[in-house]
Amino acid sequence: MNQDDSIAVEYPRNIHEDMVHSSGLRGYLEVMQHLGIDPMPLLAKHGIQLAQLQDDNAWISHTALIQLLEESAQQANCADLGLRISQYQDIGILGVLGLILQCIDTS
Repeated sequence: MNQDDSIAVEYPRNIHEDMVHSSGLRGYLEVMQHLGIDPMPLLAKHGIQLAQLQDDNAWISHTALIQLLEESAQQANCADLGLRISQYQDIGILGVLGLILQCIDTS
């Protein structure tokens, strides 16, 4: 069987490919407002809606998340933006995985 005789298999695209839960942005609005930056134009520019930030289980583009954080840090002149946002987060942003990790016996 040569290469031309092979059967091409096309796998279905995962609808959540390159997507992450919006819980990773928990605290973003508060931090940006504290830094004196209006976050709404940045969110709109990167295609992230306010309703998505208010729902920890909403899916957002991983690429949009990264670009939003990078541009936000630059505009706010805040190299530790991610660290500041992390103060609003806990193990709950990991969803079910976080619950499992909390229940694991470490002895």
